[in-house]
Amino acid sequence: MSGREIGRAILDPGYPMPEFRRMLSMKRRQEGYWSVFESVPGLHRTLLAAYFTMMKRGWMQAYMGY
Repeated sequence: MSGREIGRAILDPGYPMPEFRRMLSMKRRQEGYWSVFESVPGLHRTLLAAYFTMMKRGWMQAYMGY
């Protein structure tokens, strides 16, 4: 993300900032997955293996923003 969108939002307070909002939603999604991962310490190995297996799929990479 560039500062262009932030600058535009400063100049035009009504600008919706779609790229910034997309990045925030992606960050919330990633943090949500990691909070679930950290809440179940006994399943760390299993959940981590499942995460890496799913990340091999193109649709999951797109969903997580990679």
